[in-house]
Amino acid sequence: SEYIKVLYKMNIFLNNAEITKIINFSNIKEFYIFMVSSIKHVCNELLLKERNSQDKLINDIMDYVNQNYTDEDITLMKVADYFNLSIYTLSRLFKEHTGYGFKEYIVKKRIEYGKYLLLTTENSIKEISEKTGFVNAGYFSKIFKEHCGVSPSQFRENT
Repeated sequence: SEYIKVLYKMNIFLNNAEITKIINFSNIKEFYIFMVSSIKHVCNELLLKERNSQDKLINDIMDYVNQNYTDEDITLMKVADYFNLSIYTLSRLFKEHTGYGFKEYIVKKRIEYGKYLLLTTENSIKEISEKTGFVNAGYFSKIFKEHCGVSPSQFRENT
């Protein structure tokens, strides 16, 4: 019964047949075989819950970052604090999920948004740099050229 109580506290529930087997075993070997099987099942359930929990955390992190990448003050530290994670854990999760480092991902998102604004608005380069989260237009232009091979104004003219 203690085993059943522990499982209940962990939100892992046995069906009636399993409970009956635990309570009404006829010999130690039968009990042992059932418990080995049950413990394997519990371990698999715990792994699944951990994966689901980690998937939810990663999705929450990505939603947060994708909604806030234009904030010029977004940093790995701020996001880690927001999710109560160490910067090392967040950095590892981020890289595993996206294939990019945190800063690299933010810059990539900002550049993509900058390209969109260049193509769809008449906003100045300065206005676009502010909207995308870059501190100033000069830095935006420099990073844009590194990533796209042309300046923002050339990009706008050529498309």
